[in-house]
Parts: sequence; C-alpha cells; structure tokens
Amino acid sequence: MPVVSNKKYHVYLLANRKNGTIYLGMTGELKHRIKAHKEEKYKKAFSKRY
Repeated sequence: MPVVSNKKYHVYLLANRKNGTIYLGMTGELKHRIKAHKEEKYKKAFSKRY
C-alpha cells in the first residue's frame, strides 16, 4: 500500500556560472536548503566544490 504525505517538496537547480556545472536538489524546506548552500554548511558536499 502506498504511503501518502501532505508535505510539499521542491526541486531546485543551482549553477556555478553560465554554461557551468548544474546541481539538482530536492528538499522539503527550500529556504533552509538554499541558505545552507550559500553558507557552505556542508563542507564536503558536491555543491561545495563548484
């Protein structure tokens, strides 16, 4: 039986520069996740390298 959730999720794309690397992410807390990317919260994350 499938599990149904009322939580909303967001799919987002980040790019390091024009015609550069694109990062695809999914989160239930978009503002928090974008802030984490900007503040470089996850030092070994894929998006940190670009």
